[in-house]
Amino acid sequence: MTLGEWLSDGGSIRKALVMGAFTALGVASPALPWFVLSGTAAYVASALIVCALGILIAELRPDPRKLSYAKTFGCIVIAVGLALYAGTGA
Repeated sequence: MTLGEWLSDGGSIRKALVMGAFTALGVASPALPWFVLSGTAAYVASALIVCALGILIAELRPDPRKLSYAKTFGCIVIAVGLALYAGTGA
């Protein structure tokens, strides 16, 4: 993500590093509950973190609000579906 942002933004290393840092935070934060919880509690905590991040991302998008939420949570639903499908061993 950092390199892609840097290349597409015309060489702004600051913007690229901010994008990379927040991407890393967004990827790692749903895993944090698993360090202290297990089972259903960890799943619920991870889901709440993903929903909170989804709301934050949707609010920051430049699209109209309804479209922004549809795009953001549409991507989340597809990603969760693919992860669940991959976890079945299919």
